Amino acid sequence: MVKKNEALRILAALMLSILLLSAVSCNAGNGGETAAPDTTENAVTGDGTTAETTTADGETTAEPEPEVPVVTRTLKRPTETLTDFPVFVFLDGSESEEADAFFAAADENGAGLSVRDADGTVLAYELVGFSKETATAELWVRIPEFSSEHDTVITLSCDGEGAPGTVFGGDYDLALHMSGLREGDSSAKRNTLSSTGGITSVAGACGNALRFNGKDGYMVAGMPLPLVPEMAAKPINNAYKNTGYANPTGWNHAQGLTTDGEYLYFAGHFDSVNKGASIHKIRLSDMTEVDVFEHAGPLHSAILDYEPETDTIFASTGGDGRAAAVWELDPDDGTCLGKWDLRTLGYGGGAGVISLGNREILLYTSASDGAKIAFSYLALSENGAYTVKNEWDYTATDLGVGQGLDSLSRSGDGSFTVYYLADAGKSVSVDPHYIYQIRLTPGEPVAVEKRFHLSIGEETEGLTFLPRADGKMDVYFGSNAERIYKLDATLDALLETPIEASVSKNAFTLSCFVKVESTPNKYPGILGFGSASNNKNRFSLHLFGENEGKLRFGACLDDVWTKLDTDDGAFSFGTYHHVAAVYDGSMMRLYIDGSLYRTLGVSGLLTDYGAPFSIGADIENGTAAFFFCGAVDEVRLVHTVRSDAWIAAEAAMMP
Repeated sequence: MVKKNEALRILAALMLSILLLSAVSCNAGNGGETAAPDTTENAVTGDGTTAETTTADGETTAEPEPEVPVVTRTLKRPTETLTDFPVFVFLDGSESEEADAFFAAADENGAGLSVRDADGTVLAYELVGFSKETATAELWVRIPEFSSEHDTVITLSCDGEGAPGTVFGGDYDLALHMSGLREGDSSAKRNTLSSTGGITSVAGACGNALRFNGKDGYMVAGMPLPLVPEMAAKPINNAYKNTGYANPTGWNHAQGLTTDGEYLYFAGHFDSVNKGASIHKIRLSDMTEVDVFEHAGPLHSAILDYEPETDTIFASTGGDGRAAAVWELDPDDGTCLGKWDLRTLGYGGGAGVISLGNREILLYTSASDGAKIAFSYLALSENGAYTVKNEWDYTATDLGVGQGLDSLSRSGDGSFTVYYLADAGKSVSVDPHYIYQIRLTPGEPVAVEKRFHLSIGEETEGLTFLPRADGKMDVYFGSNAERIYKLDATLDALLETPIEASVSKNAFTLSCFVKVESTPNKYPGILGFGSASNNKNRFSLHLFGENEGKLRFGACLDDVWTKLDTDDGAFSFGTYHHVAAVYDGSMMRLYIDGSLYRTLGVSGLLTDYGAPFSIGADIENGTAAFFFCGAVDEVRLVHTVRSDAWIAAEAAMMP
């Protein structure tokens, strides 16, 4: 007989067995697997790649790739919108969580870097330095439109969709980052750099820079870099020969020249103190002087022209504060046949005369610096009277002071073709010696039609044409050395230097960051072109004197050294400053730390002395001299004129 309590225990065990058997039966119906919970969360493997996930109903899905770390930069606005501007970007992984994530995801050498603008457009960049170990990167990015109206935002990532591109375009002759002693540290036109002496790598204004020891360290960049086309830099020269005329004794300051076909008449100063004039009569056949007409004046700056109709010589007077006047002289003995006071006409800096026949003349007058010229068409009559038939002003001239005049023709419309010989260095912006062909048409502006270049190391004085039997014109001109020259070609065959070869093509902008440590000599050279055969510079930036912080921007324009200096202490030693020098064909400009410091109105063609571009020293007579002590960074040389806004934005690139 079973006891009651024992029966209850047996019943409980039986019920537990039934429940266990039921659970086993359910598992068998599901293929022996345990059901997964219902979930939609991501599953990521240990290597960071995405894994598949399974839902409660047994379906599997692929999760999206993790986002690539992105660094965002908002650039400081320039004062005006700039096109294709290179912006310097420095990244430091410690500056933010996004920067740290960027370097964590980046390749060792920065490969796969992409830079985009706010619209997602991929931008060109140049990677100057990259270190995953130190989590730093230095790069230049070209901003197609660097707006002054709104913020420019760029993003950097390592998604592999971008690639390095051209940041420094074709207008750059040099873009040197000075980031190390390696060849090819240059963008765009990658001129090979070579280094000599004590140069070390130091912290720069934008990444690394190069320090020059002030004793023997310097660099050169390739061969001489022409900034202008060959034809523009070297005007086409017209050859000439010395006629062999012997300089007269005691004569000085030749002035005018004319011919009657048999003789040349050459004017100058008999009396250099009182400006008394003499005219020398020279036989063309053997260039022998046959007579001298002394004190036929007084004539100063006496331009001469022979008039066949009256068989007389017209001579002009002007300059040195003298009122313009015209004299009529007898070619046989120099006797004065008449004088016309023309002080109310034109300008008082100089005067010249062209005979048009039958006592009609063109009077030329100029301001003393050649900045203004005027032509007056006059009919002369007895007793000093005259009638003004037409006048032309040319007040925006780069022609310079006229030293000789002659004419060729008068057209049916009343216009004149005039040939104007310009000279005198400081007042001439294109070249010291040109013959200009000018057309004067009533009621129209002065038209400069052609120019013919003469290369001579003397001041030219006087111009005259001699008709030949074949109808062509021989061309003669004089010089202040009392010599007479004849051009090899006739007037119709002269070689022309095109007017459109403007001096604006002669423009450049030179800039860098510089830190001066000391002045080891009087003229430490920072940047520029020196000379292969003398001690002149094509152009350069260098320190001047042993005073702290005095900078000189110098250039040889038409072989004349022109300089623009700062005051003492314009910038301090021991810290980086941005300096820029600009020449635009009519003005030199010097900037310090992005601000215009000083200007100088000057013009002329840069003279090329055949030396390479040097950094850290000046090249004189082909040898390095005047070494610089300090650091130089981001050297830029472009053959265009940068604006104030561009230079200010470039100076602001230093982090």
